[in-house]
Amino acid sequence: MMLNCICSCGYKTNPRPTTVRVPAPTKLITARAFPNDIKLNWNVPASNSDGSKLTDLSGFKIYRGARGLDEDCENCQDKRELLANIDFQSPSNAKIKNDEVIFQDNNVTPGKVYSYAVVAYNLRGRESGIGNAVEVYYETPPPAPTNLIARPEAGHIRLEWKAPTDSRIDRYQIFRGTEEDAAKMKSIGTAAYREPWFVDKGVEKNTKYFYTVRSVKSNRGTPFESNTSNVAEAVAPSIYWGSPENVNVAMSSQGIRVYWEPVKMENEETRYNVYRSESGRVFQKINPEPTRTPWLLDSKVSRGRVYRYAVTAFPKNRPEDESSRTASEALRYTY
Repeated sequence: MMLNCICSCGYKTNPRPTTVRVPAPTKLITARAFPNDIKLNWNVPASNSDGSKLTDLSGFKIYRGARGLDEDCENCQDKRELLANIDFQSPSNAKIKNDEVIFQDNNVTPGKVYSYAVVAYNLRGRESGIGNAVEVYYETPPPAPTNLIARPEAGHIRLEWKAPTDSRIDRYQIFRGTEEDAAKMKSIGTAAYREPWFVDKGVEKNTKYFYTVRSVKSNRGTPFESNTSNVAEAVAPSIYWGSPENVNVAMSSQGIRVYWEPVKMENEETRYNVYRSESGRVFQKINPEPTRTPWLLDSKVSRGRVYRYAVTAFPKNRPEDESSRTASEALRYTY
């Protein structure tokens, strides 16, 4: 007798889908606006969307949308078009350094709102999702600072400039380099709008530095920088002297007397400069020639005005080794 046997090597079930790995969504770090371009920065993703390590990153695609400043936009994400494709291994249209990507969009026009989104893709061409989009309201840039000067003082270099008369400015960005080319300078700090000065304490003795400054306004969360100011230069002094101490002021019918404790310099004759600020304005030197005595009478004052003074010391015939300033309290002249 024959037995019919139907055998099976397993059991039936629904087929298990193959996991498709794609890079994790790319998030834009910053968008910064300039008079002729917009710069985008973002980090290189380190993982896939499933949390595994990303080892086959191939590049990035930048999508951009544009509309008028007063134009409403529905479904803006559907109106973005491919702006650039960046090869991760050989980026000819972007810079990639220390796992940060910097892309510059030069095709921009004032009066537009630009919307950017970035996606990463792997060697198989599979794209990540969009982490976030950034909108830039690209209007006219703020005016640049003018009359930038750099002056060496004890242990640092002091910068001062003329502030633009524009209430839209939030702050100033300061740049420094060892070459005169402003494009090669690096940002070293910021200053508040009402403080058009900056003290650079990160200098080395006998080194020449070049500086420039930009005005910055924030436009709906995006910083918009002006053109650069003029370039100023200064050499950090080789010898640093102590600053005058206990700068005081006293008024009389002849004016305001500024006095301070003498600064002693071994084997040197001490000279002083006196600076005056009227009603919160920038300090200006008021002595035509260096003074030898630890006091000065300022007769060019007006009743009802508020004055503040600052004093520096330096060796005779070496004004480039001027110390840092020591300021007095503010005083309202009432005579």
